[in-house]
Amino acid sequence: MRASTTLPIPPKPAGEPPHVFGQGLRDRLLMLLAVNDRPLALAELCRALSSDQRKVRNTLAVLTELGVVANAFPAPNYRFIALNRAFPAYPPLLRLLRVLERDCPQERLGKPPRTAERLALRGLNVVGSSELRNLDRLFHTPGRTRVLLYIAAADSTDVSDVCRTMGYDNISVWNVANHWQREGVIRSRILGRRRVLELDPAYSAATELRRFLNRLVVVTEEYAALANLSTRNPKTKRYVCDR
Repeated sequence: MRASTTLPIPPKPAGEPPHVFGQGLRDRLLMLLAVNDRPLALAELCRALSSDQRKVRNTLAVLTELGVVANAFPAPNYRFIALNRAFPAYPPLLRLLRVLERDCPQERLGKPPRTAERLALRGLNVVGSSELRNLDRLFHTPGRTRVLLYIAAADSTDVSDVCRTMGYDNISVWNVANHWQREGVIRSRILGRRRVLELDPAYSAATELRRFLNRLVVVTEEYAALANLSTRNPKTKRYVCDR
């Protein structure tokens, strides 16, 4: 058996917010919703995130389209926003966000200061659609999303296998793998000429992330089917049949 060598990728700076779902603002917004057990007003989100309404609205538009967040009023009138409890992977998503928040604490907002908002929130149950939307932008870009879900479905794969199975070019997969490794989400090893990719069990939210990804794989079915085409993963039917 050939020895493997861990591929070193410089980690992101300490104290930087996670870039799992986006470039920072999206992750912070989701964590903020996860740790505050009530719908939040748009103005509250903007204050807590130190961001302007345009950026927050743009972020909410994507998350609403994905079905991850729900709004008490039709878009673009984002008045009260909450995580969508009808999202097919809501329980593992909530657990993942709360674990991520431990390393990047978000503000606990408490009750709204104004009586009118408190009355509006009384009995308000924000639930969006349970239909699973196109998840290609869930982890910011289609490439990051699809490669991460494929790695979770395959359990262990490599760059060549991802390129061959998913139709991506080598450079794109390397760039995506570098991003996820820099975030600490995956680990990679050089085995001969192969770069083996796996979820990193040392990641601070490894258990919760794996459960969330596995739930997405189950409800979409697409990635489990793609992983079954793998020629590198010895658990797949194709590998067993081709031996």
